Amino acid sequence: MTQLMPLLWRYTGQDFFNQLVLQLAGLTGASMVFAGLQHQQAEQVRVIACNQQGRLCPPFNYDLAGTPCTFSRHSQEQVCIYNSGIAERFSDDHILVEHGLQAYAGLALREPGGQPLGVLVLLFDQPLADSNRIRTLLSRLDPRVTAELRQRRTQEQLMVAATAFESREGIFIANSRMQIQQTNRAFARLCGQEPDSLSGISLTELRAHAAGMTDIEDIVQAIDSRGWWQGEQRLQRADGRTIDVNVQISKIHDGLGIPHYVHYVEDISEQKANRKRIEKMAYFDELTGLHNRRFMVEHISHTVALAEYESTRGALLLLDLDGFKNINDSLGYAIGDQLLIQVAERLRCFSQEYEDVSLARMASDEFVLLFPRLGHGYSATKTRTEQLANALNELFSMPFEVNGLRLHVGISAGISVFPATGVTLEEYLRQADTATHMAKRIAQGRHVFFSQEMAEEVQERLQLFNALQQALKNEELTLHYQPQVQLDNNRIIGAEALLRWQPPGQPPIPPGHFIPVAEETSLICDIGNWVLQKACRQLQHWQQNGTGPERLSVNISARHFHSPDFVARIEALLQQYPACRHRLTLEMTESVLLENLAESRTRMARLKKLGLWLSIDDFGTGYSSFAYLKELPADELKLDRSFIRHVDETPRDRAIIACILQLSRELSMTVVAEGVETQSQRSQLQAMGCPACQGFLLARPMPEEALMTWLSNTG
Repeated sequence: MTQLMPLLWRYTGQDFFNQLVLQLAGLTGASMVFAGLQHQQAEQVRVIACNQQGRLCPPFNYDLAGTPCTFSRHSQEQVCIYNSGIAERFSDDHILVEHGLQAYAGLALREPGGQPLGVLVLLFDQPLADSNRIRTLLSRLDPRVTAELRQRRTQEQLMVAATAFESREGIFIANSRMQIQQTNRAFARLCGQEPDSLSGISLTELRAHAAGMTDIEDIVQAIDSRGWWQGEQRLQRADGRTIDVNVQISKIHDGLGIPHYVHYVEDISEQKANRKRIEKMAYFDELTGLHNRRFMVEHISHTVALAEYESTRGALLLLDLDGFKNINDSLGYAIGDQLLIQVAERLRCFSQEYEDVSLARMASDEFVLLFPRLGHGYSATKTRTEQLANALNELFSMPFEVNGLRLHVGISAGISVFPATGVTLEEYLRQADTATHMAKRIAQGRHVFFSQEMAEEVQERLQLFNALQQALKNEELTLHYQPQVQLDNNRIIGAEALLRWQPPGQPPIPPGHFIPVAEETSLICDIGNWVLQKACRQLQHWQQNGTGPERLSVNISARHFHSPDFVARIEALLQQYPACRHRLTLEMTESVLLENLAESRTRMARLKKLGLWLSIDDFGTGYSSFAYLKELPADELKLDRSFIRHVDETPRDRAIIACILQLSRELSMTVVAEGVETQSQRSQLQAMGCPACQGFLLARPMPEEALMTWLSNTG
């Protein structure tokens, strides 16, 4: 100690520990000496200085488990010495085993409260003959080494604190007058300034005013009452810009008891921008920029609640574009999208002329206008809504210009007046939707107010739809057949297959009642496929047995004809029933074919190649344009019954029929007159040169067994 202590007094910090391990090795003959800091919870020593065989080693971690140093944690001894055999006793200590060490002397260094602080260890490659000298030496070194270790731990804690202070998160410390005392670079960057320039600045100079922000006085009061505060503020940068920040403030006291306020500042401007983008995605339509369905559903509840509170009435108008699907199909989605953008802009300008009006795009070509405060009574509100609906129709009377094209689209509107007794918030949109469908069924470009009768009709149609679905599964549908006769010689030339529905134990349901319900959904395709399957099987059976008519006609709906797999299904049926080639006729109305003329022409050409006959049903009642006939490869025209009803009485009807007959001869097409019910009608048609007819005069539609009987009696 006489040699060692004067030497060690010259040093402090890392130099002290380096000299300590070097001098102890020389004085005691130890082959390894190390000093290290010990964490209170971790079973590990951080070696800060180590001398091995006269050479200083870099710092390393030394696990306590299975080593003689565990005494420093689990025993109150100050010094622990093993005179010999430590490598064998502590076989898990890789340092002892690797170097074949024999003796151990350790000094446990502790905090005043007894918590572990560190260890000073001497390891020998020979057994110790006299350990008392070393025990005394270590005991006398305890105060100085403990003091140096505590200073080292304090320095490391300060380094950690300094590193944290210079983190990416903005930090600054303010005094009790909320003036900045110290700031890190991250906060200075947020302010757009240098750290030194912020010293002494009051927080009020950095705080941008914004609605809803907590005042500084309230923040200080909250901190004084509970010791902390957290919330959003707006920071004024040096360049004039403002950014949104989240601030956490903690109150601390220094050694003299003076309060200071530590501020942790996080830039959340990007987070708020992202939230706004997410909110816009959630509540706004991406294409048009209008509010979307989600927003409107939530907004209706607030508007109706306000109307109930104020005892006023308003109206919800659901607008559906007329003819938009045709534009989309014929000109493409890009043109359709541009049209929707212009429609949205036109509606936006319209809505801005009225107070508190809300506008949203609900679906592809559906928009909603929500008008609050239109009146106090129902009659006044309805009158005002009528005026708005008429103004909207006027608004859409002007064409839209899209990529050099002049496009005309109208609107059909369904109207629901609110508030209404017993109506839930979710029902107002359903009411308007029901009224819109009714408006389109009546005539495009109309507006219709919702009524309870509509709701009952919709409910009835829904029940009918569900029953029809079940009827298709339960084989309640059947085919009846109506013969077609050649007028000049009464020869049976074919029959038309007609769908019938006979629920068990109930009266039959007329086709005019259930087919329109099926046509509103894809159920008509399922029914159409079933009808084609049954008709082809029947026609195949007739041909194989030499019975029945030569030809069979089947009606095809628009949705079925334009379904993607229609032609493929027909091809599969003809492979299954080859006798149907050149004997099966598909009947389609003008509206079906002209819905998409180019597609219809292509499909009809493919069907012709398969050996089918094609007939245009109800001719003359649709678009009444002869120009498309030259475009379509049709074989037959069917005269609608509306021309036949008064053919024997009205010269105008005879003139129209004569014109159609002449046209059919020029185009090499045959003609069948429908709905012939009197002998006078038949005679008149025969005199005019009509080739064939069908109707109640000849026979009503009948089941297959009755048809066979009728054919045998007629023959």
